[in-house]
Amino acid sequence: MAPILQKVERRMKQEERNRLKKEKILGAALREFGAKSFAEASVNTICGEDGISKGIIYHYYTDKDELYLACVRECFQAMTGYLAEHMPPLNGTAEEKLTVYFDVRLQFLEEHPNYQGIFYQVTMYTPQHLREKVKQIREPFDRYNLAVLQDILKGSKLRRHITPADLAALYMLYVIYANSTEQMLSATIEGPGAREELCKHWITVLLYGMVEE
Repeated sequence: MAPILQKVERRMKQEERNRLKKEKILGAALREFGAKSFAEASVNTICGEDGISKGIIYHYYTDKDELYLACVRECFQAMTGYLAEHMPPLNGTAEEKLTVYFDVRLQFLEEHPNYQGIFYQVTMYTPQHLREKVKQIREPFDRYNLAVLQDILKGSKLRRHITPADLAALYMLYVIYANSTEQMLSATIEGPGAREELCKHWITVLLYGMVEE
């Protein structure tokens, strides 16, 4: 084999080894950060899985912050991609459309249990010093959700003083509120089905309000 081909083959093998090592670290980190808050999660515990050394973790990730953010990025990229791929055309009433959307979300969470904890932990327990970076990571997911909400409302007549900017701001306020209530904490313990049902409930309140006309 020509020397240049040997170098290319060695580089490809090294890249594959690096990819597999990073996947192994990320898998262990997803389990640790998914089960605990950022403060409670431990790099030492991650090291205890599958013979992962602390040295190899810090070879690929600068510190605990960077490893946590890698997990958050992995989770939200996977979920946003899944929703975009699996969401059928939305038809019917706003409530029927909302049910379809949350059914697909729940399907993702049930098919990808390693992401469940990260998804639920992020809103409630993101450390203060990482909130801006987490916000940037999840921005495509939030933008996608807002687009779905606008699709759900297509054909509905909004009050004349409600603008798209108002809708976006209200949606984010509801997301923050829904994920910080005691109800949501209890639903998280009960499982993804209870959690998603409660999220759907609060978005329904956003759409219809509390007064029956």
